[in-house]
Amino acid sequence: MAWFGKLIGGTIGFALGGPLGAILGTTFGHAFDSKNKTDNRYKGTLLSSGEQAQLTFFVATFSMLAKLVKVDKSISKEEIDSIEKFMLHDLGLNPESRRIAMNIFHTAMDSQGTFRDFAEQFYEEFQSQPQLLDLMIDILIRVSVADGFLSEDEENLILSAVRTFKFTEEEYRKFKSRYVNGIKGFFIYYNSSTKI
Repeated sequence: MAWFGKLIGGTIGFALGGPLGAILGTTFGHAFDSKNKTDNRYKGTLLSSGEQAQLTFFVATFSMLAKLVKVDKSISKEEIDSIEKFMLHDLGLNPESRRIAMNIFHTAMDSQGTFRDFAEQFYEEFQSQPQLLDLMIDILIRVSVADGFLSEDEENLILSAVRTFKFTEEEYRKFKSRYVNGIKGFFIYYNSSTKI
């Protein structure tokens, strides 16, 4: 992820814009302008389209996870451990990249941006890449059930992403069954009247 060096070096001439750009700017202290694609003070190194997509994925993922774990007012050790495993095993992040991810996570947790804002910007970037939409729903469910309990508030956030990403109710049930059915003694909140 070459864009990490560009961020750390302060030479990035590109702003994500929108709520994810605000998270990135706050995390790194850069004055990203959410209305413009560039910030004249940081002209120079631009991100390639691949780097832009990686950056959007990275910031959106950890921003959405932050809002998800905070929604039920109880952030469990198991949820954090699940995020750590995702960073290490799924994304293969090195220690510096994991540190940056957690900085983004903590910035997003108390930001004014909403889960839905982050999900919409993620969908805007990746609507033509269903495997990334799948991965996002998968990790959201995986983290939310890490503590053995899927709260109503957690599920409502996940359902908002499901709707934003244009998944069907049946597709959501399949995602959910990957983790819900295999957990011994698992309590699940699911209101059959919930419409997605």
